[in-house]
Amino acid sequence: NVKLDGMETAMIKDINTPVNMYEAGELDMINVPAEFLEQYKSKGVVQTRAQSTTWYIEFNTKDPIFKNANMRKAFSLAIDRQTFVDKVLANGSIPALAYTPPTIAGEKGPFHDLVGNILNPKADTAAAKAALEAGLKELGLTKAPQISFLSGDSERAKKWAVAVQEMWKQNLGVDVNIETVAFKVRLDRMTKGQYQIVFAGWGADYNDPMTFIDMWRTAPADNPGNNSAFYNNTEYDKYVDDAKASGDQARRMDDMQKAEKILLQELPIAPVFHPAWNYIERPYVKGIQHFAVGSDYEFKFTTVEPH
Repeated sequence: NVKLDGMETAMIKDINTPVNMYEAGELDMINVPAEFLEQYKSKGVVQTRAQSTTWYIEFNTKDPIFKNANMRKAFSLAIDRQTFVDKVLANGSIPALAYTPPTIAGEKGPFHDLVGNILNPKADTAAAKAALEAGLKELGLTKAPQISFLSGDSERAKKWAVAVQEMWKQNLGVDVNIETVAFKVRLDRMTKGQYQIVFAGWGADYNDPMTFIDMWRTAPADNPGNNSAFYNNTEYDKYVDDAKASGDQARRMDDMQKAEKILLQELPIAPVFHPAWNYIERPYVKGIQHFAVGSDYEFKFTTVEPH
């Protein structure tokens, strides 16, 4: 059934190059940056799909500052998620008001319906400052120290980091220093716990909440796996283990929604948004399959017509 002889993929960090290459006929499919979205929408060629992905601020719970739950809460409350998706992304993404994306199935509908909206779409400045004050008091500090924010080095990652940095300055009065590193370095430092805050994301491997929930089960410090926040909560672990051991779908969902609510109360991560995916394809390329869960693409049945 496979008709393609091969494929070429371009790894590009900046925003303009893929668009220029597409216009020059060098690429057959690209993700459309927000800066070019209206231009291509006006031509009626943009396709948009929801992604089963959550992007979040991840806190290192081993860090002397962010081991404190009130400090994590303060930084979460100071994020204006609605402004982030409307102004920074401007691509149809939605604020993450819980952790598991709305696209993930529960027993009788979206799993998100069981959890509900826990987080605020807009920043709650008063509550954020109150949590900050409580956290500093618990830590024996009179003011927040300089905070380091680990970011990727792509244009997109830098843009996101600067936007959240400004929110924390404006809504919390805290100075945050952005440190940009290559993707591989970022992952290595997350695994080793060599960071305070980092912008990270996770996409579903399969259509069940467990692909998100079991990430934060307690893991060995020297091999945290996906739990690079080093989160540790025995009650959370029990709900995860019970859900994995049960064959009763209703009970599984109940255990997992209880686990998620614990996660959103203690906030080792602060969910920010669920992305939308905007892309354009050449009309002569047929049969590319796109998925919200698992692999983004399937090219097994793709053909390229004469053109």
